[in-house]
Amino acid sequence: MMAMAARPAPGAVMAARVMAASVMTARVMAASVMTARVMTALAMTALVVMGTARLQAAELSSADKARLVNLVREDCGSCHGLTLKGGLGKPLTPDHLKVWSHEQIVLIILDGVPGTPMPPWRPLLSEDEAAWIATRLQQGDLP
Repeated sequence: MMAMAARPAPGAVMAARVMAASVMTARVMAASVMTARVMTALAMTALVVMGTARLQAAELSSADKARLVNLVREDCGSCHGLTLKGGLGKPLTPDHLKVWSHEQIVLIILDGVPGTPMPPWRPLLSEDEAAWIATRLQQGDLP
């Protein structure tokens, strides 16, 4: 007589199918999370690149430039020295500023330096204006 193969219980088959579906769902969700992370990283990179290009492409009127020169000479000069070679604040000379990137200098201008007397100028300056000042200071050609 032939032996009959044991059949799994109906509940065991269903449990195996549910387990397989759960594993597939987990894999799809993990792939979705990874895709979302990659997309977020790409979007952030694009924003940084666009922001950097924007900071370097500041187009200001002659009147705006004159106002900014006056602000740097008078307001910044009150701490950094009227010749910007140092005073209560650090020198703003190209040689001294070379340790920071353009973007870092722009952020220092806009957001100040916490824990120091360097105030944030964001309430008074746009990013384009801060970028123009940073460029002039780095090049040493503030009119």
